[in-house]
Amino acid sequence: MRSSSTTTCGRNCQTCPAQLVCHCLRVSKDDVLDVIVNGIAQTSDDVRRLTGAGGGCMACRQKVKAMILEHSPSATDRARPSVTVDSSLVQPT
Repeated sequence: MRSSSTTTCGRNCQTCPAQLVCHCLRVSKDDVLDVIVNGIAQTSDDVRRLTGAGGGCMACRQKVKAMILEHSPSATDRARPSVTVDSSLVQPT
């Protein structure tokens, strides 16, 4: 997991409420992103098992799912729709 850091405000960024994904278990956005971006977690259940996020009241589950869709290694593949060309519509050159 990423190491915690402090900013000029003097707060620990890891535990700043604005950086928490799961407020119940105080799991930071960085911790969740680490397991997603590195391909360790592919589902919200994986994220819960590895970080704890989503294991409390479950209010953050949709946020975790959105983070997986946006940041997983295969997200770029999902973002590009596949296109099939009907060969009967292609005019010969």
